[in-house]
Amino acid sequence: MKQKNCGFTLVEVVIVVVLLGILSIGFGSFLSKGINAWQFLKFRESALSQADNAMNRMIKEIRLINPIKINDVYQPKIMYADQQEIKFYDYENNYLRFCVDTKNGNLILERANPNLIDYVLAGSVYSGGLIFKYYDASLTELPVPMNMGDTNISHIRYIRIFLSVSSGPQTVNLEDSAKLRILNAGADY
Repeated sequence: MKQKNCGFTLVEVVIVVVLLGILSIGFGSFLSKGINAWQFLKFRESALSQADNAMNRMIKEIRLINPIKINDVYQPKIMYADQQEIKFYDYENNYLRFCVDTKNGNLILERANPNLIDYVLAGSVYSGGLIFKYYDASLTELPVPMNMGDTNISHIRYIRIFLSVSSGPQTVNLEDSAKLRILNAGADY
């Protein structure tokens, strides 16, 4: 009588293990690339969403800067303006301030009506990630810093904003400008 073999030889087992290893390495690298692409898009979308929302809010608020009439000339009620910060009053005479909190990198909208409230517009905005540039009616850049009462502040007609927001390894850069609604004395704004 012949004995029946009921098992695998060592060579067969080694070949199966090697083949499974090769397949798992190939599948793992394919899966890894998919996960990396998903993370890239997730961080990019997060940074873009934060930057877009923050930029839209800043443009909206800056367009509503309250004009005041001094010597029959309307000028913006801007208290302070430099490259990293702007302080002004809106149409409802609320005090507003845009700046970056240097401790944690948050873009802050500070609003007082009558209590002081801080709104975080975007996270991960670091030094140099928020830049304001100020232009007169002929699009000549005005020097900064400017305080209320400076002659240059009365000439501000356009404010250009550069914003850089990070999320994970992704950084999104946006720029936009706001035209102030202050034209001439007696103009309807």
